[in-house]
Amino acid sequence: MNERPSRGQAGTLWYMAPEVLLGKPDYDELVDAWSLGCVMAELLAGEPLFRGQNATDQVLRIFDVLGGAHGNPRLRELFPEERLSWDGFQVLDGLLTCDPAKRLPAATALQCPWFAGSG
Repeated sequence: MNERPSRGQAGTLWYMAPEVLLGKPDYDELVDAWSLGCVMAELLAGEPLFRGQNATDQVLRIFDVLGGAHGNPRLRELFPEERLSWDGFQVLDGLLTCDPAKRLPAATALQCPWFAGSG
């Protein structure tokens, strides 16, 4: 048997991926991609994007901004074109995707036009 051991919560609450907050026992490097998105948003906004008081509050704050698994209705409002170009927003949106199966891996994000300096 080559089962991966389950992992406990690790990291700072405000940067934890939704699947970690919801208690998923196994996760991969995509949780780090989520954290990168949180740091990117914080650098752009000057403050953390999701500042929950506990895991439940954190998940609610994430879903309030990102709409859960159904898209990101408020994210673009928080980061309009004047603050973040379309190419830059594609990176942020990809990193801050609630569904880890649809989240942009960091290696793929680095191949986006925004990092080439054209966005």
